[in-house]
Amino acid sequence: IELLCSADESRIKVPEEARKHLKYLVADENPRAKTLAGLIARLEGHFETAYSRLSSPTPGSDGVIRNLALGAMFEDVQGPEKNRSRSRLKAFQFYQNAANAESVEALTRLGLLCERGLSGVGDLSQALRFHRLAAERGSLESNFRIGVLLSEVDTSAPVLPEAHARLSISAAKGDETAKEKLAQLEMKLSKEQRI
Repeated sequence: IELLCSADESRIKVPEEARKHLKYLVADENPRAKTLAGLIARLEGHFETAYSRLSSPTPGSDGVIRNLALGAMFEDVQGPEKNRSRSRLKAFQFYQNAANAESVEALTRLGLLCERGLSGVGDLSQALRFHRLAAERGSLESNFRIGVLLSEVDTSAPVLPEAHARLSISAAKGDETAKEKLAQLEMKLSKEQRI
């Protein structure tokens, strides 16, 4: 289920035999089967089917996965800015539901969504708030995003040492982009500012 939640249609194919069995399980109201069928429908671009299967409440971790998938579905909506803003608000609500159920991935997604802005304008303080919560729970992606966001502020800002520390962690884990951002940041910092 987690693989399907983060996959795109170019990376995953569902065999016809598996689809047949899944169809029977969905007909029997199996919640896990509904989640799988909804994720597959999302990957194949059948958004109405995906929404109907993913939006029915289920207990346990499937609820988190469903909320993450629905959030991603609404976050990716294209079209006029007015529609995208409404869709981003809907995505925010789904990610918030998953975050309330202790999903670190949802906190990261909320941070990324706030970076872009719910109405098209980014909200740095909100993005940092969600990314910090996710980073405290072990999200390397959020840790990296904090470093990037903080490194882009005014060079006299007191947050640059934190940006250096965050990017250093990501760079030490082998993230090539973090290494590049760290090198750029080090040109801005004095030796005393580096942690």
